[in-house]
Amino acid sequence: MLETAECKIKKQCILEGELLVWNDHDKRIKPFHKICRHVQQLGRFLRTSQDSPVDLHKHLMIIFYNMLLLDDILCIRETHNVRRQRLHTLVHYIPG
Repeated sequence: MLETAECKIKKQCILEGELLVWNDHDKRIKPFHKICRHVQQLGRFLRTSQDSPVDLHKHLMIIFYNMLLLDDILCIRETHNVRRQRLHTLVHYIPG
C-alpha cells in the first residue's frame, strides 16, 4: 500500500477543474471533443460510430485551476494568486 500525505481538507472543499484526455505517446492534451469516446452519458458513449476506438495510451485527467472553498475559508474572496497558491499546496500530481 502506498503511503499518502496527510489530507489537508478537514471538512469540505470546492475546486474548479476541467476533465481532459491525455495522450501518453504525444505527451500532450488532446482536443476537447475527443472526450466523447471516454465519457458515458445515460449509460452510453456519445458519437462512438464517428470516432476511432479508445486508444490505451489515452486516458482522462483533471486539471484543477481554482479553489472556491477550503473548510471554513471562503477562498473566492481572496486574490487569484492566493487561491492558486492554496491550490498548489493542496493538489498533487499523480503520474499515470
